Amino acid sequence: MPEFNPYWFELFERALLAHFAFLRGDITFQRISNAIQVLIENNISTTSDLINYIEDRTASDDIRKKCIEALSWEQNVKHIPILISRLHDESESSDLHDIIIFSARRYEKSRFEKAIIDYLKKGSDTPARYSAIMFLGQMNRNESTQFIFDNYIATDNKDMLVAAVSSIMWGNPHVTDAMIEKLEEIIKDTNTSGHTRGVMIEALGELDRTAQIPFLIELLQDPDADVRYEACWSLHLLSAKEAIPAMQALLDDHRKPIGATQDHPTVAIMAQFAIDFLNDWDDD
Repeated sequence: MPEFNPYWFELFERALLAHFAFLRGDITFQRISNAIQVLIENNISTTSDLINYIEDRTASDDIRKKCIEALSWEQNVKHIPILISRLHDESESSDLHDIIIFSARRYEKSRFEKAIIDYLKKGSDTPARYSAIMFLGQMNRNESTQFIFDNYIATDNKDMLVAAVSSIMWGNPHVTDAMIEKLEEIIKDTNTSGHTRGVMIEALGELDRTAQIPFLIELLQDPDADVRYEACWSLHLLSAKEAIPAMQALLDDHRKPIGATQDHPTVAIMAQFAIDFLNDWDDD
């Protein structure tokens, strides 16, 4: 085992600072410890060592991934071209691309926007592509939002579709009325899975647009339990007390005698939660 090097302690401090600076839970103590352990075992004791390992194609992916993550803790913009060059190298593994995208969140995101859009335009269907979509959407920038919507909302790949919706809808000010209309069109399509429709319905609630309330109330009659469940949730997010009678009908349906057709128990639980919330909100 190499002698202790102050650089490792310095990296540990930087990891904690990166965590608190971005208020993210992605840099856990275990994650930091695992990365530092790999650096110690391989006597990687300077920033130059990190960069040399990242660029060394003969080194194992596990070591290179830990070096990429450790390099990102420094949040030095001079290192961004190194990470982007590895991202653009199609011969690198999807796992390595994924950790680069993961680590990019510790820098100013706009510095990676073009590189990640270019990465997605290559069209490779890899786990890193999912991460890239989430990264772009969470930037809350007009160009990225439009790119994701144009390229992934109508995709046949349901995983990518869910990633796209999840990434651009929550609190994103660049979502347009045309985008919402497209989501409603997909939600109405009963050939789309209940899970996918449910993600879109939850996103509608998170957008905090009361104009969606009548549409969400209609969905309480949908044959899919996932859809009804998420409609209740979104209506509670929108403080839609006008939806209480329709949600009460779901509860009444669940309370039918044993042997009769009843609603799914989790739908009834969510309906009760939403009703209680809306009644309390009304009292305030």
